[in-house]
Amino acid sequence: MTIAAPAGYGKTSLLQAWTSKQKRPLGWLRLDSLDDNLGRFLSYLSHAIPTLPAAYQKGCSDWIMAQEEDPLTHALEPLAAEWTARIQDSGQHVMIILDNCEYIRHPKIHRFLDLFLRFGPPQLHVMLSGRRLPGMEALKSKAGGISAIEAEDLALTETEIFDFVFRKSKIRLKENERRECFERTGGWFPGVTAYLALIRKTGYSYGDPDFHNRAAREVSIYFQNLAEWESPACLPRTLMALSAAKRLNRSLINRLAPHAGAINVNFETLVSETPFLLPMKDRPDEYAFLPMFASWLQERLKSDDPGSFAKLNKECALHAEEEGRFAEAATYALESGNPDFAAELMLRHAEDLLRSDNDALLALLGRFPANVLRRHSGLVFMYGWALIHARRFGAAEQMTDVLEMETVRANGANLTIMGESLGGYVASLRSMIHFSRGETDLGAVYMKQAYDELKGGGALFRKALYFSPYASSLLKGEYGYYGVLSSALTCYAYFKSHWDRQDMAYALFMVLLGECYYETNQLPKAEKHLRKGLQLALEFGNPGVFVPAYLAWARLKWISGAKEEAIAALQEAREQLIRIRSGHGLPLVDACETRFHLNQRNLKGVRRWMRSHPFPPDHIPSRDRMYEAVTLLRARLFAGELTDALTLGEKLLQMAESGNLACFFVEVNVILAQIYRIQGQNDRSLEKLNRAIEVAHAQRYVRTLADEGEALVPLLRDYMKMYRKSGRRALVRYAMKIAALLPQESLREDALFPASASLTRQEKRVLQYLMEGADNRNIAMAMSISMETVKRHCRHIYRKLGVRNRKQVAQQYANRNEYEEPSMFESANNLSDTANNS
Repeated sequence: MTIAAPAGYGKTSLLQAWTSKQKRPLGWLRLDSLDDNLGRFLSYLSHAIPTLPAAYQKGCSDWIMAQEEDPLTHALEPLAAEWTARIQDSGQHVMIILDNCEYIRHPKIHRFLDLFLRFGPPQLHVMLSGRRLPGMEALKSKAGGISAIEAEDLALTETEIFDFVFRKSKIRLKENERRECFERTGGWFPGVTAYLALIRKTGYSYGDPDFHNRAAREVSIYFQNLAEWESPACLPRTLMALSAAKRLNRSLINRLAPHAGAINVNFETLVSETPFLLPMKDRPDEYAFLPMFASWLQERLKSDDPGSFAKLNKECALHAEEEGRFAEAATYALESGNPDFAAELMLRHAEDLLRSDNDALLALLGRFPANVLRRHSGLVFMYGWALIHARRFGAAEQMTDVLEMETVRANGANLTIMGESLGGYVASLRSMIHFSRGETDLGAVYMKQAYDELKGGGALFRKALYFSPYASSLLKGEYGYYGVLSSALTCYAYFKSHWDRQDMAYALFMVLLGECYYETNQLPKAEKHLRKGLQLALEFGNPGVFVPAYLAWARLKWISGAKEEAIAALQEAREQLIRIRSGHGLPLVDACETRFHLNQRNLKGVRRWMRSHPFPPDHIPSRDRMYEAVTLLRARLFAGELTDALTLGEKLLQMAESGNLACFFVEVNVILAQIYRIQGQNDRSLEKLNRAIEVAHAQRYVRTLADEGEALVPLLRDYMKMYRKSGRRALVRYAMKIAALLPQESLREDALFPASASLTRQEKRVLQYLMEGADNRNIAMAMSISMETVKRHCRHIYRKLGVRNRKQVAQQYANRNEYEEPSMFESANNLSDTANNS
C-alpha cells in the first residue's frame, strides 16, 4: 500500500493509530535525506524485517556496510531472494512500514524494492508512506495487490470540519460556512486548525477576505519550509508564477513558463515534486494548488514582482478564453488590474455568459468599478438582466435608469454589444421587471416598445435565449417570468404572433404557451401548441426544450385518460436523448414516470425509483432539480416515510419561497397538508393548504391543484367547512372551482392516506381495529393471533404512519365520514354472538 499526501494530512498519525491495533510482527523504518544511499538503506531495512534473527540481522548489516556500491548492486537480486525466502519460511505475516519515502530517489534502491515486492511471499505486507513517492509509482504496476491512499482520502470532509469545530469550540458552522471553509482549506487539517483559532475569537466571518488572509498567515511557516527547503532551488519562483492559475494543465504551464523564468519546465517533474499541487476531481490531466498555498504564493509574487503578476493573469485570461471558460477569463482579467480588458472579454462573449450560472455572473459583474460600468452600456444591460433573474428588481431598475440616462445623453445610442438601439434594450429590461412583478399591463406596453425599436426580439435576446437541459418545466423553472401566469400568457402570445421565423426561440414560445394553456385548463389549446413546439424542438435537437415539452405532453395525455400515449411519450423522450447522446434529461423523464406510478398506486415501481434517486438525505437540491426533489417528496409520502417526507418538504418549501418558484411552492404546501392530516395535525394541515390556495389563486393556477386528484378532496372539504363563513369568499369560490375538477367518486382508504398503501394485509386489518378503539386482547381474539404478534404489527403501523401511539392513529382517522363499509370489529362481534346463540 502507498500513502502519498503533503505535510499535515495525518499520514504518520494514521499509521500509528492503525499499527497500535496490529498483532502481527511489525517493523517501522523512518527515513531521512541521509538514507538515500544504497548501503545505508539496505542496512537499516535488514533491521526493520521483524522475523529475521537478531544475529543474522547484525551479520547482514555489517556485510552490507563493508561493500562498495558496485558489488552491492550485483548482490541485490540474491539479497532480495534470501530475505523473501526467510520471511516465507517463518510462516508469519510480516508488516514493514517505510515512512518518509519522499527522500528516497536512488534508482538502485527503487530496483531493490521492485525485486523485494515482486518476489515477496503472500504474507509480506509493505507500506510506503511519504509526501511524494518519486520513482515508486512504477511499483504499483509491477507488484500485485497494491492500493493507494491519497490526500483526497485523508482530507477532512465538510461534515468532519463541522464536527471538529463544534467539538473544539461549541460553535455550529452554517452550511455555507462549512462549505467555504472546506473550499479554502481543501480539508487540510492544519488549515482547519488555523481557522479554528479565529472562529473561537470572532466566530466565522463568512465571505470576509481579511478573515481568510489571517488564517493563511497562520500556516505560512508550513509553506515557507516546504517551498524553499525541500524543493529544488528554481522551484519556488516557478511555483509563484504558476499560482496565478486556478487550474493547471500541460498547455497552460508551457504558456506561463517563460514568464516564470523557466523556459523548459518538465510537467511530470513539476507535478511529482511540487508540494500541495493536487489532481482535480474528474479531471485527471488538470491540477490545482491547495487554496491556502496558492494565496501565500500569490502574496509573495505580488510583493516581489507586481508587474509579473499582472502579465501572468493576462496570459491565464487568454488561455481560459481559448478553452471556452469565459467567466474565468474575465476573472483573471480583473485580477490583473485591467477591468477594461475584462469588460472587453465579457462583451465579446455576452450571449454565452448570459446563459451561464446567474449567481456567478452577478458576483463577477459586482466586481467592476462603477466608472467602468458606465463606459460599457453592454455590461450595464447584462447586470440588469442578471439582477432581474435574481429577483432584485430595485437594483435592476437602477441599472435600467443608468442605461436610460445614456440614451438621453447620447441621443439614441446603440448597445455596445450588438450595435442595436439602446432604447429598445432599456424597454426590454423594464418589460421583464414589470412582468416578473405581475404588472402585466405595464409589461405589455414596454414589451411592444422594445419590439418596435429592435425590429424584433433583438439579436442579443435571440442568441441569449437558453433553457437548461435540466429544467423540469419552462414555466416553473428559471424562465416563464417565474410562473406569473398572466404575464407569461401575454408575453409569449405576443412573441408568437410577431416572431418572424420558426427558429428555436419560436419553438420555445410554443412550448411555453402550451404549458400556460395547460395550467389554465385550456387543454385543446395546450395540445395544439405543445405539438408544434415539440416538433420544432426535435428538429433543432434541443433537449432543454423538447424534454419539458414531452413531460407536459405526457401529463396532458394522462389526465385525458390516454395513459398508454403518456407512457409512450416518455419512452420517446428517452430514445431522443439517447439518439443525441444527452443524459441530462433522463432523470426528469424517470421522475415523471414515477409520478404516474404514484397515481396508479404502484409501490414497487416507486420504491425502485427511490432506491436510485440522486439526492442524499441531507442534500438540498438546486432549483433546476426541484421537479425530481418534489417527486421524491411525493414518493416518501406514498411509502409511509412521513418523518423524512416532512424534513424534505420543509427544505423544499424554503427553497421554493426564496427562489419565487410559485408552482413548486403551491405543490409542496399541498403535499405537506396531506402529511399533517395523516398525522392528525388538522390545524397545521389547513394552514399549509390555505397558504397554497392563496398563492395559487393569486397566480390563477388550475392544474397545479387539480392534478392532485382525489387526495385533495377531503382537504378541500375541510377547508371550505372552516373558511366558508370567514369572509374569504373569493378563496372559497376558487376552492369550489378546483373541487369541481376533482373525481367525486367514493374514496378508498389508501387514496386519502397514501402512507397506508405500504402496510401489509395483516397490518391493514390491525389498523382497522385500532381505528375502532379495540385493545390488543380483543384484536388478538378477533384475528386468532398472539398478543405479541399484535404488538409487533402495531409497532410497524406506527412507524409507517409516522405516529407514536394508537391515540394518534385514532386522531388522524377521526374524519372518516367518507367511508361506508361496515366495521370489521363489529362484524367479528356479530359473528361471535350468532355462534353463541346457535
